[in-house]
Amino acid sequence: MFFSNSKPGYTNNIGYNFNKMLDNTVPFVKLYNPRLKKVVNLFQKRYINGNSMGFGDYIRGSFCLIQICQLHNLQFDMNYYNHPVSKFLTNTTENDQINIQSNTINYNGVAMFTDNNFDRNNKTFHKKMIDLLNTVQTSHHYLFCNSYPIVNPTNTQRRIVASKIQPNEALQEAIKNSMETLGLQRGGYRVIHIRTGDRYLLNNAPLDKNLISKVVQTINKNVTKLSPHKYLILSDNNELKKVLSTIYDKEKFIIQINSITHLGEGAVKDDESVKNTLVDFFLMAQSNAIISMSPYFHETSFSKYCGILFGIPNIFNKLDIPL
Repeated sequence: MFFSNSKPGYTNNIGYNFNKMLDNTVPFVKLYNPRLKKVVNLFQKRYINGNSMGFGDYIRGSFCLIQICQLHNLQFDMNYYNHPVSKFLTNTTENDQINIQSNTINYNGVAMFTDNNFDRNNKTFHKKMIDLLNTVQTSHHYLFCNSYPIVNPTNTQRRIVASKIQPNEALQEAIKNSMETLGLQRGGYRVIHIRTGDRYLLNNAPLDKNLISKVVQTINKNVTKLSPHKYLILSDNNELKKVLSTIYDKEKFIIQINSITHLGEGAVKDDESVKNTLVDFFLMAQSNAIISMSPYFHETSFSKYCGILFGIPNIFNKLDIPL
C-alpha cells in the first residue's frame, strides 16, 4: 500500500522548471557553502529552543525545505527516528547510509528554525534561511522547519515527501482494519475534520454549547440533507465526537471514538494514541474530499497538508470560538 498522489518516485533532479514558478516576491539569495550537501527536516518532540509543532506543520515545513534545497542544488531528506511516529512510519527512499547517519545525530543539539514566513509577504525569510545555511560547517544540516512552501508544491515534490512518510506494516494493518470496521472504501467517502484547538486538546477545557453549535452549523452549511456521500468525522476532541454521534445519522456520518494525541507541542501520549492519530491521517488520505474547520488563521495543517500531499480537495471553514 503506497500512499501517493500518483506513481511513486524519487529523484534529486527536481528543479527542472521550478525556478519558473517563482515570482518577484521571492528575492533570490545565493548559497556560498561548498561543505553543505544535504538539509534534513528532523521531527522530534523537543528542540534546544522549544517544543515541536504538529505533524501537519512538519509536512508543511518539508515542502518549504525541499523547495529551498532544489533552488540551491542541495539534497533534501526527512528524519523522525527520534519521534514516536517512527514506530509506525517508514522512509521508503532511505538507504543504509541514512540509517548510519540517524544513529550519529546529536538530537539534543537540533534547533527549530524560527524566522518563519507565516506572513506570506515576508521578503526576508529566504535570506534568513540561506544566511543560516551559509554558516553550517558540516555536510548534513538537521533542523526543524514548519515554514510555508515558497510556492504551491509540484507533483514531484509531493511524491518525494509522501515517499518519506509511508505507513509501515503495523500501521497499514491498522488502517486496513479501520477501513473494514467503518465500512469505508478508498475514494468512496468524504472527511469532515474538526480541529477545536489546543484549548481543548492540551488544556482540557470542557465542551461548551457554543462550540457544539458552531460545529453543527458548519457541518450543516457544507452537507445538504440530500447529499449522497458518506462522511467520516475526524476530530481532536473525542467529547465533541460523542455529541455529534447523537445528532447525525450513523449510516451517513461515520464516527470512530478512540484515543488520539497532538504529535507536537511536547504533548505526545502513548503509542496507541500516536497510531490512532496516524490512522486518522491516512484515512483522510484515502477520501475524495476534506471539509475542515479550525479556529486558527493558518487553518488546520493536519488536514490541509494531507490534502495537498495527496491531491485531495479541501474546503476550509474558520470556527469563531475562543482559542
